[in-house]
Amino acid sequence: MEFVEIDRRMRAAFSVAGSAFMLHHLGLAVEFASIESDDGDMQGSVKGVRARNDLPGKRPDLSEKYALYALAGAAAEYHLMNRWDNDSLRSAHEGERKARRFIRMAEQDLPEHRLDIYVRSLKDNALAILSQPRNWNRITVLAYALMDVGTMTGGEVREVLDDLEV
Repeated sequence: MEFVEIDRRMRAAFSVAGSAFMLHHLGLAVEFASIESDDGDMQGSVKGVRARNDLPGKRPDLSEKYALYALAGAAAEYHLMNRWDNDSLRSAHEGERKARRFIRMAEQDLPEHRLDIYVRSLKDNALAILSQPRNWNRITVLAYALMDVGTMTGGEVREVLDDLEV
């Protein structure tokens, strides 16, 4: 199988689009989505996606949703490239670290080995959600919109995703 090289900007756009889609899919509000760095450079330096909802520390019932959101960017990169490379593995590790933190906010006494199993199952679930053809189409449209404009408000993200919902 031949691998096509995907530039950093496109990877960043799909990663951010995957995270933004997951928030939207789970009924959480997106504050913004951006592939621009703080200096406005659009070379694939991900500024990120931020949710507008309460964090799981205040709302433990949201911990699993936030964990899925944390895992979605790396899942989108993997689905785009159909493989793990060093960059996507770093992204996956960071997503797993955040997911573990979100789950710990709600499940303080969960043993480490159970947490590992739980996060692995959430990682598989995130990839399954994103890779459904209908969902992947929405992520692709959002990623290309991000590559065009760099930064989108939560309202703009919602508008793109809602326009594709049929």
